[in-house]
Amino acid sequence: MRPWRNRFEADLPSTISAKPHRSSQHEERDRVSPHQRTHPTIHFTVRCPSTLHTETGRKPAHVHRLPGSQQADHQEQIPNPRIDDLLGQLQGATVFSKLDLRSGYWRIRMVDDSVHKTAFRTRYRSYEYLVMPFALTNALATFQAEMNHILRPLLDECVVVYLDDILVYSRDMQQHVEHLRRVFEILRRERFYVKLSKSDFALEKDQFLGHIVSAQGVHVDPKKVEGVSTWKTPENVKELQQFLGFANYYNRFVPQYAKISASLTNLLNKNTPYKWEPQHQEAVEQLKQALTSAPVLILPDPKCDYVIKDDASDQAVGAVLMQDQGNGLQPIAYLSKKLHGAELNYPIHDKEALAIIIAFKKWRCYLQGRQTTVYTNHCSLKYLKTQPSLSRRQVRWIDFLETHFHYDIVYKHGHKNKANALSRPAHIAAIQIEGMNPLLKGLFTHE
Repeated sequence: MRPWRNRFEADLPSTISAKPHRSSQHEERDRVSPHQRTHPTIHFTVRCPSTLHTETGRKPAHVHRLPGSQQADHQEQIPNPRIDDLLGQLQGATVFSKLDLRSGYWRIRMVDDSVHKTAFRTRYRSYEYLVMPFALTNALATFQAEMNHILRPLLDECVVVYLDDILVYSRDMQQHVEHLRRVFEILRRERFYVKLSKSDFALEKDQFLGHIVSAQGVHVDPKKVEGVSTWKTPENVKELQQFLGFANYYNRFVPQYAKISASLTNLLNKNTPYKWEPQHQEAVEQLKQALTSAPVLILPDPKCDYVIKDDASDQAVGAVLMQDQGNGLQPIAYLSKKLHGAELNYPIHDKEALAIIIAFKKWRCYLQGRQTTVYTNHCSLKYLKTQPSLSRRQVRWIDFLETHFHYDIVYKHGHKNKANALSRPAHIAAIQIEGMNPLLKGLFTHE
């Protein structure tokens, strides 16, 4: 059992108590198995009702609702890792293993004076959690901080971790076996356990956080987008928000995402009536097509120089970040932004320049310290640094670029500029690896 780490600090009313929900005999048998994660309580200040949630093929899950607790609980400012940062760590890896922890949250104990605040009611008695329940406001932040702490020696070397998903990556199989051994030693010492049925070992490609990662790069997990083509037309703002929320998660794979989705995001404006028109349906179909045929994105190599190709239209700007890692220029990420307010009135010269500025700000973590070549289809941008007359806005932009980056701007005619042809992504070939490498067998034997 992990040390007492999680403190549930809530400014609760003097009494929170609710009658239990009715349940079947079967649910009542499954609801509470008195073992080390709970114990009976006689506290009467905090007691919430308990229900049982069941899904096909899964064990029943206990759901407890403590009125007001989520609002009252003090929220720790511990952000989850950026997914693009985690994926960027995988450059050069060819072997992957994904570990899913078994009941990881229950390996962290509650602080003594917070235990009574987790009390819940069943038909005949109340129980308290001795370990950290999943749904507390700070549960995710606490668990992420704990995983970062115990795996810190291996982070940025061979491990990326997002909550209870651990991805081990290596350049070859021999190295991978050693990396797995080190990870298992840490987990065993800290008493975290891996669920083998949901873990993968020594694969040439693997699923991680809705993406498929491999030596070739990263692309959208087909299982995550297989239902997109049959996604029904959004009938109200809420359904449109759900669709755009899903699409936006993969926007780095979608060329000209902001331009395509502009008509849809306009429908989300507070004072805009929700009226579905052919242009909206066309935008939805374009996004569906882009998501289901998303290109493979290579992972950035810090030893190679970068190329940016930009483009601008009346309503949006876009760019693509690329590298030549020995196979010609290949995309690392796409970027697009819908123009707002005064930006819509910029002359085309400034819109093209804005696309460059946004690209450098977005990909600053890659571009600083490396030579970057910017290809633009607007000839006058070649002379951005040397033109005799500059607006205040242009002066700010040039100062930003000159201060932080090494770059050249090169004119390239529109029909040769990839950013103007971003809607022609390549299709992806899947690779399936079956079985487990014999080198891994020794990792699962206990001495």
